[in-house]
Amino acid sequence: MFELNAGELISRTNLMERLISITDESQDDVDISKDNRNIMLKTCDTLTEFIDGCGLKATNRAVSRLVGNLQKPEPLTYRECKTFASDILLRMRDELELTKCIVIEPHRLQFYEPERPLFGKVVMDHYPSAYFEIEEAGKCLALGRSTACVFHLMRILEVGIRAIASSLSIPDPSKPSEKNWGVILKRINEAVKGRQRWRRKADKIFYEEAVASLDSVKNPWRNATMHVEKTYTEEEAENIFYAVRAFMMKIASGIDENGKLVP
Repeated sequence: MFELNAGELISRTNLMERLISITDESQDDVDISKDNRNIMLKTCDTLTEFIDGCGLKATNRAVSRLVGNLQKPEPLTYRECKTFASDILLRMRDELELTKCIVIEPHRLQFYEPERPLFGKVVMDHYPSAYFEIEEAGKCLALGRSTACVFHLMRILEVGIRAIASSLSIPDPSKPSEKNWGVILKRINEAVKGRQRWRRKADKIFYEEAVASLDSVKNPWRNATMHVEKTYTEEEAENIFYAVRAFMMKIASGIDENGKLVP
């Protein structure tokens, strides 16, 4: 898969139109001047970079053919050059017609190509093992793959829940039946409420707020993503995205992915 920039496509197509117009401005059987050969070679160089990025192999061969003839010492007429240029444009159009282009709406670009970490720098620094999933969740959301987005978000949640469990000295569940949202959440709640002494009052508040933020993603989870019949709308996926984001940002402010307190 490759990214096709619509602006670049228009620009390169205009280059080809310009190349053909140069040949139209001269007599067909006249040899191409040295200056025009240089202009055409520069145009081909610019075009080749775009073509390579798009994987247009047939078009690339057509451009190479024109470049080879422009670099030869033998005369080359404008008529011959126009034939090569027209072939390039035709091949480009044919290959692009066989390519499916997906347009990402402007307001979704923030998820596909974020300027800053999607879950913030603190999460990126303290939960590096989750960041691949975070980026994939963002891309899925941008591309309208809502259910896939939620799957990635649930994997991010697992990293966060594991960190909380570790910090509270809750054993990692070994039985499949124990690897259940309800069971894990219950144990976390019991550990927080049952602890009599805290190192700092702020620690108690941190865990209480972390548990509260878990409640916002309790209903979407409920092990539903493990069943193929469950799907999510774009609106649901975006709501879950921000809920998981808020949860991860909260716990990253207090513990890292190994459950250790952070300064």
